[in-house]
Amino acid sequence: MKIKKVSFKWSELYHAKLKRMEEAEKEAGERLKNLYQKESARKRSRQVRVLDKVPPSSSSNKRSGSNAGSKLMKKVRKEYLNCLEVKNLKAVKMKRTAQCSGLIKKPRTTLQATNVF
Repeated sequence: MKIKKVSFKWSELYHAKLKRMEEAEKEAGERLKNLYQKESARKRSRQVRVLDKVPPSSSSNKRSGSNAGSKLMKKVRKEYLNCLEVKNLKAVKMKRTAQCSGLIKKPRTTLQATNVF
C-alpha cells in the first residue's frame, strides 16, 4: 500500500474480504448443488422402469424356440435330441407316465383259486 501510495480504512478491507468470502461460498454451494443434481439424475437413469406395453407374441418365429441362437447351437441341440441316451430317457418317461395313468396294465402274477370240485 505504501508503494502505490493508496490508503484504505480497515472497515473497507474487512467488507471487501467478507464479499469475496460470500462469493466463494455461493460458488461452492452452486458446485455442490450441480454435483447432487448430476448424481440424482444418474441414479434415476439406472432405476428399473416398469413397461406397460406388452410385446407382440405373434410376430416372433416360434419354430426356432426360446433359445434362438447361432446355427452351430441349433445343430448341437438337434444332435443332442437325436442321441440314443435322450431317446431312452424319453421312452422310460413315456412308459412311466403310461403306467401311472393306467394305459398299460400289468399282467397278474398271482394264482387265482379255481373250483376243483
